[in-house]
Amino acid sequence: MELQREIDQLLRGFAPAAIVVDENYVIQFSRGNTAPYLNAPIGQPSQDLLRLLRTDLVAELRSLIEKAKTDRIRSRTEQFQIEDGGEPTTVSVEIMPLSIRNYPQLILIVFEEKAPAAMSPTSNGIPTDDTEGQTAEIRLASLERELNSTREYMQSILEENEATNEELKAANEEILSSNEELQSTNEELQTAKEEMQSTNEELATVNDELKHRNRELNQLNDDLLNLFGGLDIPVIMVSRDLRIRRFTPPAEALFNLIPSDVGRRISDLRPNIDIPDFPKLIAEVIETVHTAECDVRDHKGRWYSLRIRPYITTENKIDGAALAFIDIDTLKRTAEDLAISRDNAETIVETVWEPLVVLDQNLRVQRANAAFYRVFQIDAATVDGQAFAELEGGAWNHPTLLAKLRQVIPDNRRLPDFELEAVFSKLGTRTVLLNAHRIFWEGSGTQMILMAIEDITNRKRDQEQATLLAREQSARAEAEAQNRLKDEFLAMLAHELRNPLAPIRNSFYILQHRFKGDPLVDQALEMSDRQISQMSRLLDDLLDIARINRGKIQLRKELLIIQDVIRRAVESSQYLIESRAHQLEVSLPDEPIYLVADPARLEQVFCNLLNNAAKYTDTGGRIQIAAASDEGFVSVKVSDTGVGISPELLQRVFDLFTQADRSIDRSQGGLGIGLSLVKNLVNLHSGTVEAISAGEGTGSTFVVRLPRVESETRSDASATAHGKSEDQKKQSKAVLVVDDNRDAALTLSMLLNAAGHEVDVAYDGQEALAMAADRRPDLVLLDIGLPHMDGYEVARRLRQDLKLTDIMIVAVTGYGQDEDRRRSAEAGFDLHYIKPINPRDLDELMKKVP
Repeated sequence: MELQREIDQLLRGFAPAAIVVDENYVIQFSRGNTAPYLNAPIGQPSQDLLRLLRTDLVAELRSLIEKAKTDRIRSRTEQFQIEDGGEPTTVSVEIMPLSIRNYPQLILIVFEEKAPAAMSPTSNGIPTDDTEGQTAEIRLASLERELNSTREYMQSILEENEATNEELKAANEEILSSNEELQSTNEELQTAKEEMQSTNEELATVNDELKHRNRELNQLNDDLLNLFGGLDIPVIMVSRDLRIRRFTPPAEALFNLIPSDVGRRISDLRPNIDIPDFPKLIAEVIETVHTAECDVRDHKGRWYSLRIRPYITTENKIDGAALAFIDIDTLKRTAEDLAISRDNAETIVETVWEPLVVLDQNLRVQRANAAFYRVFQIDAATVDGQAFAELEGGAWNHPTLLAKLRQVIPDNRRLPDFELEAVFSKLGTRTVLLNAHRIFWEGSGTQMILMAIEDITNRKRDQEQATLLAREQSARAEAEAQNRLKDEFLAMLAHELRNPLAPIRNSFYILQHRFKGDPLVDQALEMSDRQISQMSRLLDDLLDIARINRGKIQLRKELLIIQDVIRRAVESSQYLIESRAHQLEVSLPDEPIYLVADPARLEQVFCNLLNNAAKYTDTGGRIQIAAASDEGFVSVKVSDTGVGISPELLQRVFDLFTQADRSIDRSQGGLGIGLSLVKNLVNLHSGTVEAISAGEGTGSTFVVRLPRVESETRSDASATAHGKSEDQKKQSKAVLVVDDNRDAALTLSMLLNAAGHEVDVAYDGQEALAMAADRRPDLVLLDIGLPHMDGYEVARRLRQDLKLTDIMIVAVTGYGQDEDRRRSAEAGFDLHYIKPINPRDLDELMKKVP
């Protein structure tokens, strides 16, 4: 139905019969009497145009339709003759490609019959020879057209045949490729066969290796026998039933063994060593598969360390035990000597003045010397056996200290000079220095921690006071140096940034004056004016960051229309919004709403809000900005469908350096100063700004409310802003421009020349002094940062010349700090302007020139 309506509308202006087919020649719609051109199909109904067309129409119409499908152009054939009921009929056919929604490849065929030519009658009703000649010519032309159509059709068939041949060639190449792959597979099978042969060879190699391993085992057995024969340690191997299997020569004397004792039970022996429950001890090792170790003594008083280990076969079976007797007599006697030394050390520990404490591996107090009890004023009953962290009400419970102490024993780490400040019940807050090391205690081999404690409270206090004093002095000196460097840097930065900005600004005003009147140029120049002004204002703020932090931004208010400010803000933010494929909706009232405000600052407010919405809205989102008048105020709403603001962040969204954490990349994140600057600027305009959001993922809305101007006030402000009297017209002055930046000097001189003033230009101090003495200008516009001789020195020398005392000297420079203004006044400058000087300010300056 939709297709029928669309085609009916298209064919409303056509009276002749018409047919619409798709790209496959299937009839989609017909109109009018198409019977003269279509044949009724025999058999099953069909919508195929080529099957239904008259035979004499197929060739030509097919050629025309193919051309319309390929080139998408309209074509028409005239004087096409068909026979209907035995009478020839002249028909014109027009082929037209169509493009309708959801049906982009349709073809319209329109048949238009021509009125038959009148024949000259004869007396008997038979046509004359002229009539027959005309009919023959018409038929001849028709046959020629059919021949051309057939030729074009045959050409298309030949081209299709060539394409088919190319496809067959490609198929043949694919078959050849498949054949090559089969050959490759056959080669892989051959390779697999060779790998099988290689595997057989490897098995033969493994068999040879097994034979080699047998020889190695025999060699290992011989080595083991020689090892046992050469060991100087008594070793005995027994089976699971405790029968002797092997023993070393040193074991013969210790157990009174002879070679024939192999196979006897070890319990039947009479050894020269005392081992309590010896057979039972061996049996327990075999059953539990755990190594047993103990110290034993022979009948001569010599000490041995008995170690019994289970005998494990290569099949991981327990097949007995191995007994080894290691001579530790020397170690035992050394331990006794160490015990004597320990007693001496304990005497020394009790004598030293420094508090000492001994902790076990669980950090419990095992021992403390008298100095510990005396210094911390506690008794032994409340210390011994207690957890070190719980002493003195948890004064020693410091996580880092306890963690380091736990590493002393297992890692043998020393705790060097650990400083701790703690509150003690009887001493108050004290600072102590701790040193700890691992020791062996009481000759038992038990490892302990010896910790020494030193009270450094008084020494620490003295050191901190000395350090604080030194830091304060160093910080003061560094701050003073940094402040000087900052002033120098800002002054140089201002000069370097303003130098290129001045010629740009001056060139802009020259272009504006020269090409004013072209709407496109006026629009581009107006946009450039706004951007240059914005750059200049931002540069002023950059050079006095402290003033921004204190909110002391100087507003330059004027009468303005809020709609104009919003449009400029939208234009400035348009690139970012379009780059993220956002949909921006702007709704502004038709009636102008007037404000007295700083246009650059308000544009900055709305730009920040629009940029913020664009950055925190996913691609393809919607952003809205709307303005409305509201009881003496104008309210501007900026809404988005972005990430929204959580309730926690909503309370501090206008704080400095606050921003939402969008994601791990934070590709559009800033420094978090935009919304803070918005709030400060709105407050300076006696307005308010509010953030509204239902939470994360719900978007956000910022509402700015500013006081508007009533009609009476607006008229007064307009008169003040635009009224000028005739006595304010400029008069021609002689001006000397001095600047080492040639672009800045030339553009400024061009501005002055365009205003009707006589201008000379100098590029350094010496040239300026010579030119001033020769020309005696009314006004000198002098840059401060000049080579060889700065502007201060040039101004002093001009003031010293008695012939030039009455000229006006004005600084036009990038140096704009308070110190720079003070120095320019001292050097003799009358006024101090910052580059780039605004043409309006330049006009006002020229009015002041005497």
